[in-house]
Amino acid sequence: MADDHTRHSVESDSGAAAVSRRAFVGAAGAGGVIALAGCSSNGGGNNANSSGSSGSSSSSSQGSSTGTATKKAVKIGVTLPLSGTFASLGKGFVRGLELAAQERFNGKIDGRPITFIKKDTKFKPDTAVTVTRNLIQKDDVDFVMGPVSSACAEAMKPIVAKAKSTVWVDINAASKSLIAKNCTPYMVRCCVNTYQLGHPMGKWVYDNLGKKITLGVMDYSFGHSMANMFKPAYEAAGGTVVKTVPSSPSASDYGPIVRNIANTDADVFWGVYVGSAATNFLKAAKNFGLLNKMKMTGYGLVEKVVLAAVGDADVGFPSTEYYSWQIQNQTNQNYLQTFKKKYGGLPSVNSVFAYDGMTLVNDAVTKAGSTRPDKVIPAMRGATIDSPRGNVSINPKTQDVIAPVFINKATGPKTSDIELVHTFSPVKSPNWGCDLSGTL
Repeated sequence: MADDHTRHSVESDSGAAAVSRRAFVGAAGAGGVIALAGCSSNGGGNNANSSGSSGSSSSSSQGSSTGTATKKAVKIGVTLPLSGTFASLGKGFVRGLELAAQERFNGKIDGRPITFIKKDTKFKPDTAVTVTRNLIQKDDVDFVMGPVSSACAEAMKPIVAKAKSTVWVDINAASKSLIAKNCTPYMVRCCVNTYQLGHPMGKWVYDNLGKKITLGVMDYSFGHSMANMFKPAYEAAGGTVVKTVPSSPSASDYGPIVRNIANTDADVFWGVYVGSAATNFLKAAKNFGLLNKMKMTGYGLVEKVVLAAVGDADVGFPSTEYYSWQIQNQTNQNYLQTFKKKYGGLPSVNSVFAYDGMTLVNDAVTKAGSTRPDKVIPAMRGATIDSPRGNVSINPKTQDVIAPVFINKATGPKTSDIELVHTFSPVKSPNWGCDLSGTL
C-alpha cells in the first residue's frame, strides 16, 4: 500500500507547486452558493435510525491488529437525507454502505479500516453544499458518497470539482445534467441515470399498456429529467402525451393532483413518485377511483416500504426499478442472505446502489494502492462491479454507469408478492458531450 499522505495536496499536470485541499475548498465556496440559484430546495418528514444521525461517525474496523493499527483509515463522507420526508431512503443507503463495508470487505479496504462520517442534507441543496464543503475541508475525507436528490448533487458538483482532492461516488442522483453540463472527473456515478429509467420504458409502455398517457412528476430535477427521457421515447413509438401534472415533493394532500389526472382522457397514467410521496399518491389514487379509470405505471411505485403502506392499492402496476429481489445470480443471493441476517427482511431497492458504490471504492483503492484521486479515478474508469444487479460497469469516457433496468410488479399486498416482469439488458446512455478520457 502506497503512502497516502501526499493526497492532501494535489500537484497539477505541469508539476507546479501543490495546492492544499483547504485552499481549494475555500475558493470553491462562492461557486457552490452561486449554483444554488437554479436548485430546488424541497424537503420534510420522518427520522432515520440512530446509525444515520446527522454528523455521526462510525468505523467498521479499529485497526487493532499488528500492521493494521498504523494504517490510516479510508474516510468516507456520506451525504444523505437522514431526517424528513426522504429519511427512509437515507436509511436504506446507510444500510447498503455498512453491509458492504462490514460483511463483504470485513471492515477494511486494502488493509485499512473504514470510517463513515454521515451528514444530513435534509434534501436541501444549500445544506448539501455546507456538509460537502465541511466533509472535504474539515473532515478531510477520501470519498464522498451520496446524495439522494439531483438538485443537491448539482449544488455539490462545483465544490468537489474545484477541490480536486476527493472522489465523489454518486450513489443515487440520476439527472442527465450531472454528465451533460460541465462533467467533472472527480465524480463517478455507479447508480443509474434518468435515461436508463425513462427511455426504455417509453416504448414498452406504448407496446404493452396504451396509446394515450398522462404523466405525473414530482416537481424537482429528478422528476422532470425522468419525464424528459420517457416522453420522447413514448411519442416516437406512436403514443400521445395528453398532459403532465407536477406535484411538490413535500405535498401530503394528493387529492387535487389525482382529480387533475382523472379529468384527462388518457387511458394510461405514468408517474414518478418516491418515498412517502409514492405512498400518499397511491392512497389518494385508490380513494378517488383513479385506479379503476386508467392503467397505472411509472417509477418508484413498487417498493417494499410503499407496498407495506398501501397494500392492494399497489397491485398490478408495472414499475421501473434499478433492482429486483428476483435477480438470479450468486452475488444477489449472497447480498439478500447477508442483509436478512444483519437487518432482517429484504433490502430496499436503494440499498443496492450504496452496496455497489462500496464495491467500486474497494476495488479501485485496492487496484490503485492509494486513495489519491489521480490514482483511484483511472482505476474506476471502465471498471466492472460485481453487483447484485448483474452486469454493471463504468463508462470510461463519461464515468457514468452502464447497468440493466428492471420492471417489477406487485401481484399481491405483501412484499413477497413483488415479481420481476421484464429486464432491459445493460443500458448505455448517450455521452451527452462529455469525454473525460485523458483527464488527470
